[in-house]
Amino acid sequence: MIARHTHPQAKSAPQPPPAPTGIDYLGLLAAQRDAEVPGAPIDYASLAGDGDDRDHDQEGGQR
Repeated sequence: MIARHTHPQAKSAPQPPPAPTGIDYLGLLAAQRDAEVPGAPIDYASLAGDGDDRDHDQEGGQR
């Protein structure tokens, strides 16, 4: 196994940000949504669900 050991307080050189992929994911999602429901605004209230988002596997109720 090849490993690199450094002092725990040693600072590493800042890494450059990754190169953009060139894919507009938000634009793709917006185009798909507009194709499915043209002209209708996004109903944010319906995105939240029924409000029953508690963890039902948790014993003893909510924390």
